[in-house]
Amino acid sequence: MLVGEKGIVEAKATTAYNTIFEAQVLTYLRLTGHNLGLVINFGERVVKDGLHRVVNGLEDSTQRRKVRNGLEGSTQRRKDAK
Repeated sequence: MLVGEKGIVEAKATTAYNTIFEAQVLTYLRLTGHNLGLVINFGERVVKDGLHRVVNGLEDSTQRRKVRNGLEGSTQRRKDAK
C-alpha cells in the first residue's frame, strides 16, 4: 500500500516472519523512489512485535557516526597491520 505519497506499507499475516518481506519492501521503495517502508505482520500476538521499518537511501546512523569521527575503515586498517 502506498500511504499518502509518503511511504509504503506491506501487510502480512503469518506466524513465521521472514526477512524476505523487508527485501520486498526495499524493492518497492527503490522502484517508486520513496524512502520509508513498513512491514506489519498481523500474525504476531501483539502488532508492535510485528513492525519492521525499512529505509531506502539513508545511511545507518552508526555508519554516519563512524565517518564523522574518522573511524571509517579503522577496523580494516587494524587487520592489515597484523
